[in-house]
Amino acid sequence: MTTEEQFLIKINQIEENSLNQNLSFLNFNPWPYVRLNLMYQYLPKNHDKSILKESLLTRVNNLIKSSKNYRGNPIQSANKEIIYFSNLSWFGIKLNKKIFNKYSDSFHQLLNDTNRIQQIELSNFGFNDKFSQNVIYINWLIQIERIKHNIKSLLIKEKEEFCPKLNSEIKKQFGFEFTSTKALRDIKIISEVLIKILNQFKPKLLILECFYHPVGMAICLAGAKLQIPVIEIQHGGIRINHCMYSNWAGIPRLGHQLLPDVFWTWDKESQSVLQKWMENTNYHRTLVGGNTWKTYNQNFLVNKNNKTKNNILFDSHKKHILVSLQGASEFPKLMLEMIDLFKDDVFWHFREHPTLRIDEYPKRQIELQRNAKFHSRDDYTLDEVLNRVQLHVTSSSSVAIEAREYGVPTIFLSKSGLEGYRNYVDNKIMFYAKDIKNVEKLINRVLSKWKKNTIKNEYNTIEHHKKILKRIINET
Repeated sequence: MTTEEQFLIKINQIEENSLNQNLSFLNFNPWPYVRLNLMYQYLPKNHDKSILKESLLTRVNNLIKSSKNYRGNPIQSANKEIIYFSNLSWFGIKLNKKIFNKYSDSFHQLLNDTNRIQQIELSNFGFNDKFSQNVIYINWLIQIERIKHNIKSLLIKEKEEFCPKLNSEIKKQFGFEFTSTKALRDIKIISEVLIKILNQFKPKLLILECFYHPVGMAICLAGAKLQIPVIEIQHGGIRINHCMYSNWAGIPRLGHQLLPDVFWTWDKESQSVLQKWMENTNYHRTLVGGNTWKTYNQNFLVNKNNKTKNNILFDSHKKHILVSLQGASEFPKLMLEMIDLFKDDVFWHFREHPTLRIDEYPKRQIELQRNAKFHSRDDYTLDEVLNRVQLHVTSSSSVAIEAREYGVPTIFLSKSGLEGYRNYVDNKIMFYAKDIKNVEKLINRVLSKWKKNTIKNEYNTIEHHKKILKRIINET
C-alpha cells in the first residue's frame, strides 16, 4: 500500500464520522485546508526553501515590487462577466520573449471574444514581460491587509480555539494535531480582500488554476460568500489516488466552501476520479471542458514558434527520453544506472518540478553525464520536449497524461505511479518497472516498437471550450 493510499484511508475515517461536516472556525468550514495541511505533514515533500521561505530583505523587496505592479494597472470599477485568477510563477512559460501563462492566457485568447474576462494575477512574477496586457496584480492589496492584521493581532489576542474533538480524532489517526490556525486566518483575510475586489466587477463566474493552497481556498470562500460559482481549470493529470482530488467523504449538505463548485477537466478519465466522490453531493460537479493550452498550441504555435530554436540536443541519430522529477523524496534511485546502461544511443532530458527540488549531489552527477541535460522552462516548453522524445520516465508525475496525447509512453518507477495510473498500466498504455532489469527490458522494448502516434482529444477545440463555458454561465 502506498503512503497516499494510507493517507486517504485515515482521512476518510475522520470524514465518515461526520466531525468535519458541521465544523466552523472564523465563520467558515475549514476542513479542506485541514485536510491539505495533514497531507503535507503526512507526505512530506522536499520543497525548495528558496521558493517557499523568503528572507526579510526579499519580502521587503517583493512588497515594493508588488506596490509598483499594482499601481501600474490598479482596479477600476467595470462590469466583467468572468474573473480569472492566474499565477504566472507556477504556469508561466517563455513564448516569443514574453511570459505566457499556459492556462489563463490560452483561455483568454480563445474565449475572450467580447472583452468579458478580467485577468487578476496572484503572483509578482512577469509584470514587465507578461503576454497579456490588461492584467491586474493584486499581491500588494493582500500584503497590506496581512500587515494590518498582524499589527492588530499584537494589540488584541485572538482566542478562538480550533475544534478539540476533531483534533483528538486527528491525533488518533495520524499521531499529531492540526495547529495551523494562522493559515486559516490568512484564508479569511485574503477572502475579505477578494470580496472587495469582486464587488468592483460584479462577475457571474470566478476561475482559478489550482484550489489546494490557501489563496485558492480564499478565492473559493469569497465566491461562496458572494454566491458566485468558482471553477477550477485542470492544471495537471488527476490520478486515482491524488490526495486532494480523489476520495472525499462526508461532504456537508451544502458542500465545502473551500472547494470549487465546478471542476473543469481535460478528459473523461480525469472526470471519473472526481465523479466517484461527487455522487454524494449536488453542490460540487465536474465537466469535461478540455485543455485550452493544447488547443491554443495546436492552432497557433505548432510549426511556427520553434524554427529558430537550437535542435542540437535533439539529435535525430539518438533516441530521446524525458525524465519528469518530483523532488528528492521521489528521486528514482535507479537513475544513474539507467543513464549508464543507455549511454551510447539515448539522450536523457531532465525537468524538475517547479517547487520540488532534488538534492545537489545526484543533480551534479547527472550533469556530468555527456548524454544528459537539465531543461528549464525557458529552454523548451513541456510540449516542445514531448513532441521530440520517444519515451517518458518518472516516479509518478502527472506529465504521463500529457505525454500520452503526444503518443509518448510512460514508465513509472514507483508504486505510487503504478497505483495512481493503474487503469493505464493494466491496459498496457503505460508501464511499471520495479527494478533495473525490468527498466532495461522495458526501455529496449518500448523504444524498438515506438511509432509516432498522437492521440486527438475531441474536447480540445475552440468550439467545445465555448460550449462548456456558455453552459456553465447559463446554469449559474
